Amino acid sequence: MYPNKLNQMHLDYNSGGIWSNDSVMERYRKLAHQLGRAEDFDLQPKIYSQCSKTWVFNIMDSVADRIGSNDKACIELSVSYFEANVMISNSGYIREGMARKLRQIELTHKQKQRLATTFIRHLKNRALLQEYKTYIQLFKTIGIDDYCDQIKRYTSAPEAYMRRAALN
Repeated sequence: MYPNKLNQMHLDYNSGGIWSNDSVMERYRKLAHQLGRAEDFDLQPKIYSQCSKTWVFNIMDSVADRIGSNDKACIELSVSYFEANVMISNSGYIREGMARKLRQIELTHKQKQRLATTFIRHLKNRALLQEYKTYIQLFKTIGIDDYCDQIKRYTSAPEAYMRRAALN
C-alpha cells in the first residue's frame, strides 16, 4: 500500500494508536462480523499519487464515505470517533462530513445518546470548534428534548459563542 521507493515523498495523514489505519481496519472487521454484515468490504484509506508524491488520507475519510450506504460498522466507528474527539490534520472536516451523513440515516437509541452526551460535554467544556455548527444540526436530528435542561444552563453564558450554541 505504501510507496517503497526511496526517492518518493510520502505524506500520511493518519494518527497512531487506536485511530491508526491498522487499528481502524481491525476494529472495522470485528464490528462488521459482529453486526452481521453481508457483503465483503475491505476498508482502506484513500491514496493519491502524483509524480514523486503519495498522500495517504485519513482512513476515517473512508469510514465517512460508507455511512451513506448504511454500513453499521462504519456508523459505529463514526460515533466512537466523535466520542474520542481526535485532533489531527483534517479531523474536524472528517467529523463535519460524518455529522452531515449521520443526519440522513437511522441511528440506534444508544448511538443517539452517546452522540448527545458528547455534544453536551463539548458545550460544558467550552470546546466548540468550527464544526460544532454541524454538530448542532445533527443534535437536532437526534432530538434534544431529553437534554433541554442541560442545554439551558448555557443560554446565559458570558461568551456569545456559547449562548449561540445553546440557543441554536
